[in-house]
Amino acid sequence: MAISVNGTSLSASTAFIVISVGARVSVTNISILSIIYNPTNGQFVSNSGTLGYKSFTSQYFNLFNNFVPIYYVITGINSFTFNTIFSYKLSLINSSVLYSSSTNTFSSISISYFTIGAPMKTVCGDCDNYVYNGNCLNECTSPAYPFIFPDGGKACLICDPIVGQMLNSLAKGCSCLPGY
Repeated sequence: MAISVNGTSLSASTAFIVISVGARVSVTNISILSIIYNPTNGQFVSNSGTLGYKSFTSQYFNLFNNFVPIYYVITGINSFTFNTIFSYKLSLINSSVLYSSSTNTFSSISISYFTIGAPMKTVCGDCDNYVYNGNCLNECTSPAYPFIFPDGGKACLICDPIVGQMLNSLAKGCSCLPGY
């Protein structure tokens, strides 16, 4: 079984989408959700992407990009291939880690995500400090490290062992855990 939905071009008023199905698939109904907006007009920041994996049962995905905290996440499955009946779970952990798991191994899967948050310079702009768990702090303490975003906003970030990270020896970023 194979179904694939791909956006081919996008304008301010139109989205063109191609839907492909495998030889043994009969499609009688399709629902598509699209989000079209101009990011320069919003009072928020966003990030999006597509994650693709082959032959796995469970996987963690780190959604952090250019802002914290992530206020909203929209996720969806683009396509998947499997050879047997399965149950599937997609959940958000720690507000920035997406967890995908199945009772059986996928041959392949593609997941899209869209995250929304506040521009970092507005989160602690009045106090000019680091944001951590919704609070403004003068400095970051272990296990967090200080990070300055391109817009000048500051945050204390955590290296998450769930995605194979640990605080590096200088306490200024993340390193891979042994075995990753």
